[in-house]
Amino acid sequence: MTANLQQWIEDYRLAWVNRDPDAAAALFAPDATYRSNIFEDPHVGQEGVRAYWSSVTSDQARWKSSWAALSQTESELRLSSGPR
Repeated sequence: MTANLQQWIEDYRLAWVNRDPDAAAALFAPDATYRSNIFEDPHVGQEGVRAYWSSVTSDQARWKSSWAALSQTESELRLSSGPR
């Protein structure tokens, strides 16, 4: 895993731990699609990411997790998460 990807994952983790939807949205391209559930429509763009994070992280004050990259292409990153 490249240093840039490791930093991105760490920034993502910190955004979640700090419940910071603006920091989370800043990690994504303006036209990104973010899937929180494969059975639901994706959250679209930075505003979609921000809106999702604003609602989902609001009640997770003590949330901790670990992350691992499953696959990466030029246009897509797939992560797996689990409790820590």
